[in-house]
Amino acid sequence: MSRLDDQLPPQLGETNSILDFMSTHRLFSSLPKDALVQLASEAREREYQKGHYLYYAGDRPDHQFLLGSGLVALLEHDSSGKAYPMLIYFPGDSIGLAAVVLGHRRSLTARATTNSKVIILARESFLHLYDSFPAFAHEVTRELYRTIAQGNQAVLRITKTPVTARVAGFLLEYAAGVTASGREQDSFPIDLSREEMALLLRTSRETVTRVLAELSRKGIVTIDRHRVSVHRPELLQHLAAR
Repeated sequence: MSRLDDQLPPQLGETNSILDFMSTHRLFSSLPKDALVQLASEAREREYQKGHYLYYAGDRPDHQFLLGSGLVALLEHDSSGKAYPMLIYFPGDSIGLAAVVLGHRRSLTARATTNSKVIILARESFLHLYDSFPAFAHEVTRELYRTIAQGNQAVLRITKTPVTARVAGFLLEYAAGVTASGREQDSFPIDLSREEMALLLRTSRETVTRVLAELSRKGIVTIDRHRVSVHRPELLQHLAAR
């Protein structure tokens, strides 16, 4: 599975799309236009196929990753080498930000859970902005706090939340994450098998299948192959809050 090729050049015509993405991103929108243009010209966009790795535990944090589309999981491996997802990144999330800011080696492994497009920034460029623009540094701190809160919620969900609530919460997060605006959609594609969803939610494939069938039977959602339609979002939110 591939890692980042440090010599990979920017793709033709990608600067404008990167600039558009970053100019509305919560982390970069406070930057002056000229700083954004310069950063976009230095950034690269790369597509990681499902199952490919962005980085491994122990790697140096030479790059900052922004998830443009898809899903990326942070994985921890046990003594036998089995991988367990610790955190799921959705579009718009900053991947591995703490290691880049603090200069620590990566403590976890990042793997694309679905086909994912990622914007890649050199750490030196990122830190230059961090040191030069206090408003940007403030947003970085907010993003770090947000990531920590997400991690804490994920641990609580896995250890203390019933499986039905985990599935409902995941569907709501996924629905919000698949749109660039962050707004939930009534219908959205989900490129995950039942087994993959079970791994993310720390349960069995059979349990995920049973819960999804129950949600469908109650008319809350409909699942057709790899597409989910949410008919009763208020009920899904109620289940997720349990």
